[in-house]
Amino acid sequence: MTAEELFEEKKYLVIAAVKQQFGSIARAGQIAEINNMDLDDLIQVGHLYLWEHCMNYDPERVDTFNAYVMKGMKWAMSDELHLKGTPFK
Repeated sequence: MTAEELFEEKKYLVIAAVKQQFGSIARAGQIAEINNMDLDDLIQVGHLYLWEHCMNYDPERVDTFNAYVMKGMKWAMSDELHLKGTPFK
């Protein structure tokens, strides 16, 4: 399976990670707005994280891929909020 095929197959994990991390898509949008960001920015961070891990995919570890990617993706989204969310008013 190519990285592109794996990415297309696993894209649903990005929305699942947003829902798990923030409770819902609507709540994630509110949190992003509070941090002067867009929900699309968080989703893009998730897509980038997924793509990086699809490129380094190890077929022997297929059973743990989803959990591994989900955990790191949620951290990446939180880091994006904390590091790049600007508190200007």
